[in-house]
Amino acid sequence: MSSLPAHNAFLRGVYIISVLIMFIFMMSLIRAYWPKDAGEASFESMEAFSVAPAKNSEVTAEVLPVVDRLDTEGVEVLHRSEKTLMGIPFVINLSGDVRAQIHQVWRAFYNADNVSLIQGIKNRRKVYVGFTEYDSGKNTVDLLIGYSVDHRIVQQVQGFSVVTIPGGKYLQRDSVLDEWQKPVSTEFPLAYQHDYEVYDLGQEFSIINQTAYVRIAQQ
Repeated sequence: MSSLPAHNAFLRGVYIISVLIMFIFMMSLIRAYWPKDAGEASFESMEAFSVAPAKNSEVTAEVLPVVDRLDTEGVEVLHRSEKTLMGIPFVINLSGDVRAQIHQVWRAFYNADNVSLIQGIKNRRKVYVGFTEYDSGKNTVDLLIGYSVDHRIVQQVQGFSVVTIPGGKYLQRDSVLDEWQKPVSTEFPLAYQHDYEVYDLGQEFSIINQTAYVRIAQQ
């Protein structure tokens, strides 16, 4: 801004009046184009980014399992809710190459064309492997790889089966088969049926986490 004339009162007055007029003009422009609900919009935008409580009861059950009690060895006993699984059934021969058979199970599930036909999937980022029945005579186990689904709307899909994993008391482990082979707890006998593993998937079907739940036999 240029300095005020030092010796001309008339020019000084004209200069001050012009500055005031410019100021009034700028304020009128700002008032005309300023949104009237700017304050409300800001508040609403904050609400839009607030974290809503989870609506999926299963997610809550997975994150916060109920600890029933501890055994004498400090092993947690968890109460798990009933689940309905839909997926591809397999029979694993425990006397053969189990690792190779499990690899084939995952490959078959990954390449299945009609997975998209499954209705009522609760979370596509969680794959379940249910160990439904162990045959000690043949040393085989029936398993199913698929998703947890809403039993109220699930419909049959060719090549897929539906099994129900009952609610009850479970031990949380890293692997079902490892726990069967070398049980950690000696206080709770295992049921050797209706056990399951949960796999959290990342990008491109990569496994980022694995949790196993081994059912305790009713006493």
